[in-house]
Amino acid sequence: MACAGAALLAALAPLGHAPGALPRATAARAALAPTRIVLADVSPGATAAPVRRDAQAPLFRVWMKREGVRSASLDLATFGTRGRGCTALRDIAPGEVLVSLPRAAAMDLGTLTQVPVPPALASAECWLSLPWFAQLALWVLAEEAKGPASRWAAYIELLPLEGRALDTPYHWPDADLAALRYEPIAEGAAEQRALFRSLHAAVVRSAAGSGLTLDAFACACEAVLSRAFPTAGLAERARGTGDGGGGGGGGGGLLGALASGLATATGDARAPLLDAESHYAMLPAVDSLNHRSGSTGVFSYDTANAILELRTAEAVPAGSQAFLEYGKKGNDELLLLYGFVEPDNP
Repeated sequence: MACAGAALLAALAPLGHAPGALPRATAARAALAPTRIVLADVSPGATAAPVRRDAQAPLFRVWMKREGVRSASLDLATFGTRGRGCTALRDIAPGEVLVSLPRAAAMDLGTLTQVPVPPALASAECWLSLPWFAQLALWVLAEEAKGPASRWAAYIELLPLEGRALDTPYHWPDADLAALRYEPIAEGAAEQRALFRSLHAAVVRSAAGSGLTLDAFACACEAVLSRAFPTAGLAERARGTGDGGGGGGGGGGLLGALASGLATATGDARAPLLDAESHYAMLPAVDSLNHRSGSTGVFSYDTANAILELRTAEAVPAGSQAFLEYGKKGNDELLLLYGFVEPDNP
């Protein structure tokens, strides 16, 4: 999984509190109370052998080969309560490439030159008026509706969409939220619900009879918010003037090279459809890495060949799980957007 940083939480909705760490006592109590919270085990011992190989791995490998995506050292696997992640097929040394991804294989709002959803799902006017995460969510749903005909079919099958959604507080019964006894999470979940309802209503009004359900729309929005990477406006973070949040990694330096490269090459001579502040992308294979604080990586972008590379900054033993820090995130934000918290999270 991957995600934009603290600014993304603000884009989702004003939560009424500063993103911070869920108190450790609250997390420990929640593990015993009848709630749905997952206390992620990210200790070195937790990176041991996965529970099982992922059933979607062979199909995704075929898709990667077709699209020119390379990740020879990783494979999909299932890791207990953390679900799907990436396991190391061999010892991986610091500095090695984890994923090499052609930009054309990404679902990138920054490269669009026309609205990617059919009028039956949302009108063009409505789609253009939506926040970036809702735009990407509808694009994902449009591709899902195509089934095997979609270019991204094997990737779409990996996303936590309706029926396999993230177990975030958005989906919790009120009784579970009450059992947590932590008002900021209850308030955040309520505001997420209100926001998704409002956006869904606007979409449905624009395309009467579309049949788009609130649950399908909300799950797609959550999938995007938990995985999307910003592809514009990151050069400032690389120079240390940003907030250090950023998408999929630990601070500005991680994505600075990506941002500067993407700013100079869109792969299309036509003007992009959306303004730079809406340039976010779903990065297949990259976003399969689970979060662990401190597990940084280094992105680079080859402008001549339009290829993104992610390198690990740490050694990954064979058979263990490879991680990627999503940014400096407190447990409030992790729980609201991803459905888990970390022990001893500063």
